[in-house]
Amino acid sequence: MNRSPTITAAFNIVLLLYLVFFACATIIFEPIPQADVPWDWVYEWNPILAVCLGFVVIGVTIFWGSKLIQYFWNRFLTDLFQVRSITFNEAMGIFLIFFVIGF
Repeated sequence: MNRSPTITAAFNIVLLLYLVFFACATIIFEPIPQADVPWDWVYEWNPILAVCLGFVVIGVTIFWGSKLIQYFWNRFLTDLFQVRSITFNEAMGIFLIFFVIGF
């Protein structure tokens, strides 16, 4: 029974936790230059809402990026290179790995 390994939701959670840990460590230990960005007025108006909206934006970006990778992989790479289709969890794993490498 030869079964190819797949990327599971648990792998994605561990990868996301690693990314959050690395981002928090970077924010805590590296100085950030002071700059005014459009997001500052939301944070000054309501900090809790700004943090919640930030998490929503991150979640939507991860979901959208994963669906985009899955779509392009399944529509383009499978025909071009004769590789198997991937699931959403595998696409999310690929997206998070690219995000960690790019961070």
